[in-house]
Amino acid sequence: MKNVWWMGLIFFTGTLFAETPFRVEEQEGGAIALYENDAPLWVYQYRQKVHDWVAPTDRRRVAGCYFHPLYGIHSEVLTNNASTWDNHQHHHGLWTSFFTFIVHEKDGSQTAYDTWTDEGPVKKDFVSWGEKIASDDAYTFTVHNACFLYKDGKPVRKYLDETLKATTHKTQKDTNQGATRTLDLEYTWTACDNAVTLAGDRRNGKNFSSLAIRFVKPEKKTIITGPQGEIVGDPLRCETPWASYREDGSTRSCVTLYSDPANPTHPGGMAIRHYGMLVTGWPGTEGITLQPGQSVTLKYRVVVQN
Repeated sequence: MKNVWWMGLIFFTGTLFAETPFRVEEQEGGAIALYENDAPLWVYQYRQKVHDWVAPTDRRRVAGCYFHPLYGIHSEVLTNNASTWDNHQHHHGLWTSFFTFIVHEKDGSQTAYDTWTDEGPVKKDFVSWGEKIASDDAYTFTVHNACFLYKDGKPVRKYLDETLKATTHKTQKDTNQGATRTLDLEYTWTACDNAVTLAGDRRNGKNFSSLAIRFVKPEKKTIITGPQGEIVGDPLRCETPWASYREDGSTRSCVTLYSDPANPTHPGGMAIRHYGMLVTGWPGTEGITLQPGQSVTLKYRVVVQN
């Protein structure tokens, strides 16, 4: 009877734990924190949060479904969230959004929204958990989110489903006291009852779309490199499969963001900001239209090193 109850617990929680160095902690307000041998790795904010430091009249005050904080090798905080010091309240740690979000209505009309600046009525929220699996080598969770149209503070229509499968690998250490931590992210977006067009900032030619990471306010000169060497300036569309961000002479960990070669339109053109942001940029300003029920999957890798 005891074994039957134990199997039932696994079924209802959707969580499988083997002997593992990983520990998951549920936090107040709808967030989970992951630790490896008691070292913090990240917090995933799955519920919408009210950011009290943002003005009550600012629609960017509420956001959800993002990683923050993302921690470095020395447990330092690497990401920023809803920063008011530079008027980027719509930046949320490690998150996804689209500057151009067009809903195609059944009568042939179109309604344009913007989930990047987060000032419109379409916002992302949590739907349900999938499986959570911890092993000796990795911790994986699957979560189902969606972009909803809100009226009077309540969701009234669902436009886009998002499924995220996130795998955090065991930290690898080398003989020179260096360490590497890898987070693999697989996003699947599916249009619901209406066709949806996703794109960057078409008016200004900025690839502000898909996965982005916003870093804490830099204390030293920032250096961003790619396979071609150092990236100079802040290109709006940098044709690079990866970009690495660090502060010169700082003890903060270096972060590298990779786009999977199998992604559509790879490498897609990253948007680079030396004040502290990397944006993968898919599908660019050209955009892509998903028909009702149509899905697209993209994979990214985030590597943290000291």
